[in-house]
Amino acid sequence: SQTENLVIALRDRLSGLTVYSTVMLARLGVAQLLVVYFGIT
Repeated sequence: SQTENLVIALRDRLSGLTVYSTVMLARLGVAQLLVVYFGIT
């Protein structure tokens, strides 16, 4: 049905956003760690 398709589309978009934000956070975390690491050494 149309409602089911809408729910599925929303779910796909949400999971895509979650993956994207997780990747961005991971990148930021890695960059932060590198800055701290090189700041110490």
